[in-house]
Order: sequence, then structure tokens, then C-alpha cells
Amino acid sequence: MEETLAVANRISSKSPLILKLLKRALLHGGDMPLNAALPFEQTMISLVLDSRDAHEGCSAFLEKRKPQFTGQ
Repeated sequence: MEETLAVANRISSKSPLILKLLKRALLHGGDMPLNAALPFEQTMISLVLDSRDAHEGCSAFLEKRKPQFTGQ
């Protein structure tokens, strides 16, 4: 139970936007043939690369601080 809670806490500290798109990619991409799944995954990645959360994550890493994600 301790390990499960630790994993849940690590996951919940991540960007809600990125987690939402990751869940969508996992749910839908697994049923696609590879030649459709790869472009779908690339689209999901491109949606988050220029998000506020992505910029916050990079800034927090460079500033050696915990990120403050907003889900945007």
C-alpha cells in the first residue's frame, strides 16, 4: 500500500494537462495500427510542447525548484 501511495503521489505531482493527453494517447493509441498510432502520438506531444505547463516544468528544472502546474 505504501508503494502504491508513493506512485500515486508522484503521478499527481505532474501536469494535469500532460496527464490528460497521456491518458488519451494510451486509451486510443493502443487500438490503432502502428502507422496511425505514431502520428497520433506526435500530435499529442505537439499539443503540450508549447503549453504553459511545459514552460513551467522547464523553468522549474533550470531554477531547481518544484513546478507549479496550472493545467494550461
